[in-house]
Amino acid sequence: MALTGKELGLRIKSARESRQITQEAAAKKLGISRVALTLIEGGKRPVNTMQLEKLADMYGRRLEDFLVAEDKAEKMALRFRMAEELMKKVDKSIFEPVIKMLKEYTQLEKLLSLDAKYRHPVKYEFPEPTTVWDAIKAGQEIAESERQRLLLGGRPIKDIAGLLEIQGIRLLDMAMDTDISGLFMCDEETGLTILANPKHHAFRHAFTLAHEYCHVLVDRDRSLLVSSGKSGKDLVEVRANAFAAAFLLPKAGVQEFFESIGKTGSTRTFLAIGGAKEPHEAEQRRTATSIAIRLYDIVHLQHHYGVSWNATVYRLQNLGIITKDKCEELLSKGEEAKALRRLIKIDSSDSEKDKKFETHDFNMRFFCLAVDAFCQELISHSRLKELVSMIGIGEPALEQMLKTIECNAKGTVN
Repeated sequence: MALTGKELGLRIKSARESRQITQEAAAKKLGISRVALTLIEGGKRPVNTMQLEKLADMYGRRLEDFLVAEDKAEKMALRFRMAEELMKKVDKSIFEPVIKMLKEYTQLEKLLSLDAKYRHPVKYEFPEPTTVWDAIKAGQEIAESERQRLLLGGRPIKDIAGLLEIQGIRLLDMAMDTDISGLFMCDEETGLTILANPKHHAFRHAFTLAHEYCHVLVDRDRSLLVSSGKSGKDLVEVRANAFAAAFLLPKAGVQEFFESIGKTGSTRTFLAIGGAKEPHEAEQRRTATSIAIRLYDIVHLQHHYGVSWNATVYRLQNLGIITKDKCEELLSKGEEAKALRRLIKIDSSDSEKDKKFETHDFNMRFFCLAVDAFCQELISHSRLKELVSMIGIGEPALEQMLKTIECNAKGTVN
């Protein structure tokens, strides 16, 4: 049975009290407020593995003392059921080569002694939500915590693929049923992997990657998760959607954006400077229409953060910036928004080009690992050819490339 946030909080609190350490002292060493530690101990605030490691060290415990390992038989049964469901929607001839390549990648890391040095993103220990409200609230809280950890502030994430890949997440495109947005897999053989549907628009990809990133941070014990239209009511999926919206469109950043274009605040501004015999006073008035948020403002915001029209509109309603009626009205104006983006040339008129979202970093890393292993005489020339063929590099191109690099391994061409 999975450990709940309340149970984890009780273990943390018990460990602290057994060492007779006050909340103030523990919170100070952890770098958070006493109130934040109180929420953690009450199971009402997420705690990541870095924080757990500090707590374990402070309280003289092992990290495992705070966590309960999931039953392996149950885990394998769940994975089998998920894989069965997945195979109905994904072509086996496409899926199996991807899995094989991921396993080869893992083996190359081990050959090059890189696996021990590999650091995964932190893991937030958070209970599974029991209501939609809990799911949305948790997703938003985790997004805010992760933005703080990554020092992102309210800035837009222009390259979310790069952000994920630099943390050791393997990111690939894989053709699948159009209903599936993406897949998250976590296994010793395949590593932390996100597979995205290349048929979808780049805007949707950004949301998909953020959604799957939530699974990386919180649901790593689940082994495999399929994100599709039919899974939208699953509370774990609701939490991931809330995370994606808050991670891509942070509350502070959205507010700052509208402030920067004069779309917030009172219609009347009053200033007074004292210190003189006669204080100087000034008043500036703006009409209500001057601060009204219009369709072009939202297109501007959408472009600024690089997300879809629907995701942007829903986020504005969630933040209380627009009403539910206004949200429904704006959702119906997706084509007008697209036309405006093209008019001011921030969108291509080529719809197929718009849909392209390619992640070549995995292929590049895979190639470099394979060549490194060959140059260090850890794999043969024939094995190198077999590996690079998985990413579409034929023998002639490989031989030409080997001529241009410094590699003294046996079997290199002259």
